[in-house]
Amino acid sequence: FAEHLLSVVRRVCAVAAEISPDVVVVGSHGRGFFKRIVIGSVSEYVTRHCEAPVLVIRHGDHAPTE
Repeated sequence: FAEHLLSVVRRVCAVAAEISPDVVVVGSHGRGFFKRIVIGSVSEYVTRHCEAPVLVIRHGDHAPTE
């Protein structure tokens, strides 16, 4: 499972390097510290390894409404 996620996030970063986006947007479930240590954080990996700016949207965050 973890190896599959690692290959996915590496591919996300590789595609971002190829297409040079203005920003890469990823979601986050907001899991706790222990789960993040055990299974890793996709959003954290992408944030640290992508050359493009990364915007992380937490699960449950919503756009402001008027």
